[in-house]
Parts: sequence; structure tokens; C-alpha cells
Amino acid sequence: MPGEIYYFIAILVKSQKDAPERIQPAGPGKRP
Repeated sequence: MPGEIYYFIAILVKSQKDAPERIQPAGPGKRP
């Protein structure tokens, strides 16, 4: 389904925007 594909891409784009700021500075020992 095209709708599911766009939804999946939207999640990937959001995760790529959020992940670098949250995961990299915090490190594996400081996960929320």
C-alpha cells in the first residue's frame, strides 16, 4: 500500500532528525 510506504518514510525522516541529537550526545549509558 502506498499509504503505508509514505507513513514508513515519514517515520524514518523523523527518527533521523531526532536520533542524532538524542542518542549521540547522551551515549549508550544514558538512554531515556
